[in-house]
Amino acid sequence: MALKALQAENELLKHFTTELASASEFYLGMALVTKAGLDLIIGSIERCLERRGRGCVLFGVDLPTDPEAIRSLCELQVRHRNFEVRRFQAGNRFFHPKLSVFVRRSGVKTAIIGSSNLTGGGLSQNHETNVFLSDRGVVHEFQDYFEEHFQGAHARKVDQRWLDQYRRLWAERKKAEQRQRRLREKARGLGRPPAKIINRIKDHIFAFTGKIADWPRNAKLYPYVKRRGGHVAETAGAMGSANCLVHGEILGGRKSTRKLVKARQLNIPIITEEQFFNLLGLKRAER
Repeated sequence: MALKALQAENELLKHFTTELASASEFYLGMALVTKAGLDLIIGSIERCLERRGRGCVLFGVDLPTDPEAIRSLCELQVRHRNFEVRRFQAGNRFFHPKLSVFVRRSGVKTAIIGSSNLTGGGLSQNHETNVFLSDRGVVHEFQDYFEEHFQGAHARKVDQRWLDQYRRLWAERKKAEQRQRRLREKARGLGRPPAKIINRIKDHIFAFTGKIADWPRNAKLYPYVKRRGGHVAETAGAMGSANCLVHGEILGGRKSTRKLVKARQLNIPIITEEQFFNLLGLKRAER
């Protein structure tokens, strides 16, 4: 298979660990790395290196790469002579790739490119879209791209003096980021809710599309709605009777899109899972 879309829940992370498990070489060029993201794959990276695989990581600091992640990468470099980490010292242009190349002992080359940085959200939580490629010629071009930057004038080794200075600057940036987060939350709250949105669970019929993390439909979600006096349109054919369609954060692909289009056609209000949980009176920490 030359191309495969990686969009389902944890599909990207599964491909990452699978490719590392069979790689003799790997090359990661990432604009942003966090400790949470690195922790998801560092075990797979170390096992690859213990099998005498070779690895290189080039990270950026235009986005606030976590100094703890950098420290972990540097410690990995100390333990394994077949692993090298460098930072990208940007010039006038932003360093923004999300590129991973894997080479097997057989010579097969694969790559993952897309929107995901090496973060916990990017690998397993955010709305992201990525592509897995196995076309040798295309992957070879991506490897050339990585190598040019890794060997180029902007690549720098990481030493303790630089890391100490960067850690202080990163702390200042986190303070500014917290303010940006508060403003982002305000922006998300702007505007009116969907027209004719219902305001309670009891006596209303709900349809669902997509998935809600930790809320399996038959085991938890549907019984929860029914205990509170609501009803569930469990099949696509019954959706026309629904008072509301809940769109889960974990996307369901073409089948979900069909339901969403049908709801638009029938003028059925479509709400997010967050709005649905507000109807249940559940706060985020209680879910």
